[in-house]
Amino acid sequence: MIIGSCVICIDPVLSQAIAKGPFADKYVRRHLREFISAEAGGNDGFGFPFLLLSIALLRYNSSPEANTSGLDWIGEKDTGRFGGDAGRALAHWAVEGLLYMIVLGSGYGLLVGFLSRKGLNLASKRGWIDKESFLLFPAAIGVCENPPRRRQ
Repeated sequence: MIIGSCVICIDPVLSQAIAKGPFADKYVRRHLREFISAEAGGNDGFGFPFLLLSIALLRYNSSPEANTSGLDWIGEKDTGRFGGDAGRALAHWAVEGLLYMIVLGSGYGLLVGFLSRKGLNLASKRGWIDKESFLLFPAAIGVCENPPRRRQ
């Protein structure tokens, strides 16, 4: 599952050969190009929960078959393993993976996007920002989301 969820993310790159460019503008209908782009983005969205699930199953596996020598690949004993069973792994995946990372992350992204749109519209109407600066705004949000920590 880990390898499959990592490989699935190449779909948007491949789909852009069909959905973008002069060939697509000439031979592929607009609604079909938009559907191809949406489907490619959906594949990425579905790959992330499966990656989280497979990592949770791997970390909560405490069966003897998971580690026959008693040591992991760096020579340590059970590094990164929590122990437990599949039920505990599914509970961890549902709470941390789905609720915390995906649902709260989507809600936070919606809030930041909505407030950013309102702020950009206000700044544009008052003449505080020009059209060229719209390209830098997503980069500015990315920098502001993870500010550097100060040393104390």
